[in-house]
Amino acid sequence: KDIRTTDIINNIDDNVDIIESGNKITIKKALMKADIITLSTGLNEILYKLENEQSEDYVMYEYVDELMQDIKKLLIIIRRYCKEDIIVLGYYNPFINKVLKNEEKVDNIIKYANLKLLEITKEEDAYYVDLYTLLKNNRKVFTSVSSYYPNIEGYKLISKQIIDLIEEKIVSASKTI
Repeated sequence: KDIRTTDIINNIDDNVDIIESGNKITIKKALMKADIITLSTGLNEILYKLENEQSEDYVMYEYVDELMQDIKKLLIIIRRYCKEDIIVLGYYNPFINKVLKNEEKVDNIIKYANLKLLEITKEEDAYYVDLYTLLKNNRKVFTSVSSYYPNIEGYKLISKQIIDLIEEKIVSASKTI
């Protein structure tokens, strides 16, 4: 089931049970216990809207703005329960191997969403991982034309970016304090 950003907000507000290490725990308790949070949300929502609605460009930009308000709200809620570092993953363009009639429009919307997401991470004291640049010229990581998701090589690149950020910004910063 696809989970939207607002679903995550509602799950936290409702304090739903989740499974952590095989045990049932409330989501708020999990957030309080977390050593670090990585957050990837919004890309499926943007891509779904792009593929399923033939709307004017300004409508897509308004949609991204609304989504960013939801993401900002989500970060504020997460911060209420988790005082540790938050890493937010930016958006990549999964249509790199597809020929799209509106390829430039899609790319511009994803870049716009990334700019907005970067602003929010700065405002909310979170780290931002630029997946757009990481995956933009790497056609080998999108081998399935029927999926938005990178293959294992793509996920290895993403995890390396996250680990590098943790080592460079979080671990080294805590050693100097």
